[in-house]
Amino acid sequence: MFGGLAIDASDRIHFVAVQGSVVSFDADTGAALRVFGLAPFVPDDVHIAACAMDGADGLLLADSKHRYLRRFGLDGTPRGRIGRLPNPGLPAQDDEGVLSEVCDVLPCEDRLFVACGGEYARHGLQVFSQDGAYERSIPRPGGWRRVQGLARIGDEIWAAETDAGAIRRFTLAGEYAGDVELHPDIKRPVRLVRDRFGGALLLLAPETEEDHEAYGVARLAADGTFDGWSVHAGEDPGQVYGPYDVATLSDGNIAVLDLPFGGPPEVRLQLFTPSGQLLRVLFADTSEARELQATWLETTARNGPAYERARVHHYHSGQDPAHLEQAADLYREAMDAGERSFLPAFGLGALLQHGLSDPAGAEQAYDSALAAGADPRQVRPRIAECRWAADDQEGAIALLQDQLENDHPGEDYFARLEELADWLLERAGEA
Repeated sequence: MFGGLAIDASDRIHFVAVQGSVVSFDADTGAALRVFGLAPFVPDDVHIAACAMDGADGLLLADSKHRYLRRFGLDGTPRGRIGRLPNPGLPAQDDEGVLSEVCDVLPCEDRLFVACGGEYARHGLQVFSQDGAYERSIPRPGGWRRVQGLARIGDEIWAAETDAGAIRRFTLAGEYAGDVELHPDIKRPVRLVRDRFGGALLLLAPETEEDHEAYGVARLAADGTFDGWSVHAGEDPGQVYGPYDVATLSDGNIAVLDLPFGGPPEVRLQLFTPSGQLLRVLFADTSEARELQATWLETTARNGPAYERARVHHYHSGQDPAHLEQAADLYREAMDAGERSFLPAFGLGALLQHGLSDPAGAEQAYDSALAAGADPRQVRPRIAECRWAADDQEGAIALLQDQLENDHPGEDYFARLEELADWLLERAGEA
C-alpha cells in the first residue's frame, strides 16, 4: 500500500503519502488546512502503508519499512510508536508484537487491531491495548494469508484475507464468528471500510490489467451481499483505477485514493457521493497536490506561528543557508514564546546539527528539548553524535553506550550499536 486516508470527527480528510507527509483537507472546499512531515522525529525512509485516526486529534501511521505503528498528533507532535523492536536480520519476522509487513490498523473501543500482511503468518492479526501494549494474536488454521484490511461492521470486526480470497468475521472481543459469504465476482479483498449505512465498502487487489479496468469500489450489505459497484472503474475523473484506500465521511460521502497513472507517487484523491457521483477531485496527481501544499506553506510562512514558519524554512525552502539561518531564528523565537513544548528545541537541534554544522549549538538545543519533555531515546544519541563531531570521543562513547544499555532502547537501537562499534574502532586506531 502507498499511504492512506483518515477522516476525523469534523469530516476533515487527512491524506498521508507513502513517504510520510500529511496534508489535511477541507472536504467542502478542497483547500489544504495543514501540512506536516515526520522529520526529524523518524527515519527518512519510512513507507506508510495505512493510517487511522488516533482519538480525536491524532493519527496512527503504519510504517511497513520499519515495522511500527507511529503516533502523531494532527499538529505534527510525535506521540510514540507501537510494536516490539524487530530484528533487522529477519525481514519477515513472524513474532508476537513485531509488526512485520504491517498494512492496516483499526482502533476499536479500548483496543487496536493490527493487520500484518505476511504469507502464512501466525501473527497476521494482532491486538494491542490503546496505550500500545501487545495483548495477543488472533490465530488462523495454517496461518494468515495476507490479511490486509480491517473494518468494524456493526458489532463485528471484518478482516480481508487477500490471498485466501476471504473476509473473516470476529466479535469485538476477537473471537472468530465465521466468514462473509462473498459473491463470485468478489476476489482478493484488500481494503474495507464501513459505509455509514450499515454495510461496507470494499477494494479488491487486481492481478491483471483487466482487473484494473473492472474493479472499482464495491458495496457490501451488512450480511456481505454484493450490492454492486458504488464507484465504477476507469481512468477518467469520477472513476477509479487501481484504488488502494477508501474512507467515508459522516454523511456517507466517499473519499478514494487511486493510481490513474499506474503507480505512486502519481496518486489521485477524489470525493464521491454515497451513490458514486463525483463531488470533486481534490488533486489529480502529485503536481496538483504540491500546488495545494504550496499555497498553505506560503500563507503559513507569512502569517503562521514561529514554529510553523521555522519548519517551512527548514524543510520546504531547500538548503539555502539564508533560509536555514532564518529557520534557526524562528525556532529560537518559538522557544522563547513557549510554543509547542519541546518541538522548537528539537527542530533547532536537528537544524544546527545537520544543516548548519554547529554541534555545540545543537547539543545546547537538544538539552533544552530534553528539559521540555522530549524522549531521551531520541535525543541522547543525537547529543552523542554532536560530541563526536566536536572531537569529544570519550564523551560521545560514554553517552551512547549508556543509552544503549537502557532497558527501553529506541527504535534505532541496532543502527546505534553499529555506530558505537565504529567509534570504538576509530578510537582504537582501526580503519
